[in-house]
Amino acid sequence: MATMHKVEVVVHVDDVLDNAQQAGLINDLRKHGGVEEAHFTPGRAHLLVVDYDRDQLSAQEVLGCVRREHLRAELVG
Repeated sequence: MATMHKVEVVVHVDDVLDNAQQAGLINDLRKHGGVEEAHFTPGRAHLLVVDYDRDQLSAQEVLGCVRREHLRAELVG
C-alpha cells in the first residue's frame, strides 16, 4: 500500500470570485494528481485551502494550478 504524505497549503486568491467560479476552480484543482481536497474558507472567500500529497505535488505547483486559471494568487502558508 502506498503511503500518502498529506500536507495543506493556503493560497490567497486576490481576485473576487463568485460561487460558480470558486466551484470551478475547486473542481479543476481536484483533477490534478495529488490533490485530495480543496475548499474556500467560509467567511474568508479569498483563502483557498488545498490538501495534497507532497510526493506528487509541491506547494509551488498548487499555486501554478491556480495561476493557470488567470487568477492572481500567492501562497500564505
